[in-house]
Amino acid sequence: MTTQLTPEGLERRLKWVEWAVIGLFTFLLLALGVMIGDGGPLASGLAVDLGILVYLVTLLLYPRLRLLPLGFVVGSDVGHLIYVARALAAKVLVYPPVWVLVSLTGHVSLNVDPVQVLLLAEVVYLVYRIVSVRPGRGRPQSPRYLATSLSRTSE
Repeated sequence: MTTQLTPEGLERRLKWVEWAVIGLFTFLLLALGVMIGDGGPLASGLAVDLGILVYLVTLLLYPRLRLLPLGFVVGSDVGHLIYVARALAAKVLVYPPVWVLVSLTGHVSLNVDPVQVLLLAEVVYLVYRIVSVRPGRGRPQSPRYLATSLSRTSE
């Protein structure tokens, strides 16, 4: 016996599939970014710069797909942190939106990381979207329904 999906159920299922595919490709781009970022300072800097440009273009043209280039940018940044820690034999402490580099000689360097600022802003926006959803799943009510509900409360 097969069950028929309602249009709402099918839409919900397709939305989950879409987000699963976006998540998978974001993870793959994150891994690619780590590999490129770990290669050297020039490659990681170029990867982060190009990734941020692609992120901004994607944010303007296709906002639902903005996580794909963001995954690549974050991966490149993490790869760069790994490279710096290995090349300088230093300890890297990450406190978003900054990272602290402590060398073996005791020299401390505080660096503001624009990638972490971007990632922190994206997380704040995501939390805002999740918290601001109303019990009706965030769908706007029709004006006719609002008018009848307002007239009932005013009586």
